[in-house]
Amino acid sequence: MKIKQFGKEYEVTIHKSCYYDGNLAIFLTCRNGDPYGNLTVNLSERLLPDTAYVDTNNMPDAERFIKEYGLGEFTGTIRRSGFCDYPLYRFNLDKF
Repeated sequence: MKIKQFGKEYEVTIHKSCYYDGNLAIFLTCRNGDPYGNLTVNLSERLLPDTAYVDTNNMPDAERFIKEYGLGEFTGTIRRSGFCDYPLYRFNLDKF
């Protein structure tokens, strides 16, 4: 998979894990195995197992990436934390 960010394109692999409270965590690694970044952010709210807030603060192209590869759908819910609004997505975990 490829993601564009800040004018550059990176080839990444997607990984599924969980945060300390059991919420879904999704992170990306570069082709060489180096960490690329977290696609999701944990806002300490108990969520359904296939949902997570997308970290549009640190990964501004995240929503386009999710849509391009059919990884999930926006639920219509947005949660504000600090100065950022985070969209809640329902992920298609079969794609991981």
